[in-house]
Amino acid sequence: MSSYTFGQKAFTPVPPDKGSFPLDHEGLCKKLMIKYMKCLRTNDNDNSFCREEARDYLACRMDNNLMTREDWSKLGMVNLLIGCTSSVATIKLPVLIRDLLEQNSFNVEIQVITTERARHFFTKEELPENVVLYTDEDEWKTWTKRGDPIIHIDLGKWADIFVIAPLDANTLAKIAN
Repeated sequence: MSSYTFGQKAFTPVPPDKGSFPLDHEGLCKKLMIKYMKCLRTNDNDNSFCREEARDYLACRMDNNLMTREDWSKLGMVNLLIGCTSSVATIKLPVLIRDLLEQNSFNVEIQVITTERARHFFTKEELPENVVLYTDEDEWKTWTKRGDPIIHIDLGKWADIFVIAPLDANTLAKIAN
């Protein structure tokens, strides 16, 4: 492997022992990886036909500490956080959420954060029962002392995707500036 110079220090790139996707130096999971890759090749890279092979390969990597152990029930689950502003289009929020829950090809868990003004366009009862709704008021009710949960931080850690829908012009201007 060649060496590079950045500033005055020599740098030689090396593969990680452990990291975001550590290499399988010992070949512990090689047979399962090849089986999975062959399945993908046979099925035009359509992973839905290779679920069992993928599961076996990932289980081997987890069992050998080559990746973080995951709860299988959460694999394929998407945590979607919807930020809702006070646009008049907020009246469509319950329909948007129902469509997302019914028409997607993946498992999705949805939580909503909304401004107080946006609450004028829909009620909690209009949302599917498994959707959690937060307002600014909830942020202040749950925190009383150091160590208590802080909703906006917990939601940031929880969410895989954050969507602002609908987005009013005022909020768009604030984001742009």
